[in-house]
Amino acid sequence: MNTSAEPVGTLDTALEHANRLLETKPQLAAEQAREILRHFPQQRMARLLLAVAQRKCGDVDAALAALRQLCAEQPGWALAHQQLGETLGAAGETDGAIEALR
Repeated sequence: MNTSAEPVGTLDTALEHANRLLETKPQLAAEQAREILRHFPQQRMARLLLAVAQRKCGDVDAALAALRQLCAEQPGWALAHQQLGETLGAAGETDGAIEALR
């Protein structure tokens, strides 16, 4: 019997775990996000977490491609636009960053 207070094996738990890993272990966060996407290929938060992890691991081009696609598919999702702006800023594309954050 599982006596843990936290549910085990849920999508929300997996997403939370990936999010917690972003700051200290972005490579592991990317792996967690990829595993989620293996089961839920269009899960938008997992796609966002993967893109942020890619940026934090130095793969800005992959992050930009993923975030641009997410923003095109989800034009009203402010969090995706914020991350696109941050990633464009990290790539030195100041004008694009400002536009994404608007």
